[in-house]
Amino acid sequence: MIHYITPVKDSEAHGLVAAVYRQMKHDFGMLAEPYILHSPEPELLAGAWALGRESAMPGAVPQHVKEAVAAAVSRTNTCPYCVEAHELLFLASGGRQAVPDLDHPDTISDPRTRAIVEWALATRTPSSPILLDPPFSAVEAPELLARVVVFEYFNRMVNVLLDRSLLADGPVVRLPWIRRLMRPVVLALLSRAVKRNTAAGASLEFLSNDADLPHELRWAKSHPVLGRAMSAFHHTTAELGEHVLPEEARSLVRGRVSVWHGEDMGLSRRWAQDAVADLDPSTRPAARLALLTALASHQVDESVVDAFRQRAPEDRQLLALLSWASWLAAVRVGSWLWPASAESVPPVGADVHQSTP
Repeated sequence: MIHYITPVKDSEAHGLVAAVYRQMKHDFGMLAEPYILHSPEPELLAGAWALGRESAMPGAVPQHVKEAVAAAVSRTNTCPYCVEAHELLFLASGGRQAVPDLDHPDTISDPRTRAIVEWALATRTPSSPILLDPPFSAVEAPELLARVVVFEYFNRMVNVLLDRSLLADGPVVRLPWIRRLMRPVVLALLSRAVKRNTAAGASLEFLSNDADLPHELRWAKSHPVLGRAMSAFHHTTAELGEHVLPEEARSLVRGRVSVWHGEDMGLSRRWAQDAVADLDPSTRPAARLALLTALASHQVDESVVDAFRQRAPEDRQLLALLSWASWLAAVRVGSWLWPASAESVPPVGADVHQSTP
């Protein structure tokens, strides 16, 4: 269930939203909540769909490995919805073993998957030795790094706007035995979806922004599809952030995120309250929501959202702030993923990123 905003219904979609919905249903067999929650802002929907779709495409890295990465990153961000969804997608896309044990990655039988899952679980710790010597090649790097950055973004949006479980839609479904019955049904649907004949790069037709990648994501330049999707989304969220937050507040949030090194912010939200204390009272609720979304998204609750919406009641305003803050933090994580000492990332050939599921 989507909270706080009302997504565009399929039957009422038109223009860009309708076009993205058509492709989503063709590729995925359904309209997925983590995407459609962006629908009140069409450009944001198009960008989020491009990020998720293109980062999942098999290329130098198989899709099931990318789904294991998505689940592992979601585990580090306390996003049970995304963990559950991408564990199922791991199986649906060709994982040849049981779902990876994210609490005990050393038990994963396939050494390749084990090494990459261990790397993904360490991506919130920039000083980790495995980040300084990653277990993959420079050709594989853009696909794996992009998958991490994309889920740093989606985890935050999902934590704020969706239920904690993919299969939880009402109190009855939350019963363990009902969830066990639903799991194979959902897995069967996802298995059919990932076998659809889809082409890499097809979502780029929906993107209107054409901007340079930020320096922090320079490793994506060698992959034309991912680089285009990420640069367009970066530009879109920057524009939206300017509309919903004054520069003083954006500067404060950027400053806090720029010195964040992946650490847990703790159980209390006092740090966020103290951080915004010197701002104009009219700006504090927005800045507080942005800080919490970026650095402790699981701590955002109705009171924090309501305080923001007293001055910004529209769904598009809430989406603008959440997407700007979520992407800001995602880019921050992306900035430390590819070591400066590593060889430069070579261009990806068309035969690498044009493969189909």
